[in-house]
Amino acid sequence: MMKVSQAISYHLQYHKANSQLNTQRCVEYVLGKFHNHFNERDLASVSEEDVLNFLNKPPSIGVGQRQHIKFYDFIF
Repeated sequence: MMKVSQAISYHLQYHKANSQLNTQRCVEYVLGKFHNHFNERDLASVSEEDVLNFLNKPPSIGVGQRQHIKFYDFIF
């Protein structure tokens, strides 16, 4: 099974190849928080509800940064 850290690594590689530097920095920041929250869980065990709780817990990430959680859609 794929771990959260592996999925994040793949997503970061995608952005390094296809995104502007500022977008890469923002994605790294947001996914760093995502990784800290979910640690080394299996990706399949992270539900949509878990992601929504992550996005809504204070202190949370900014509204503009929420778009980078599209990572969740990218992996699934």
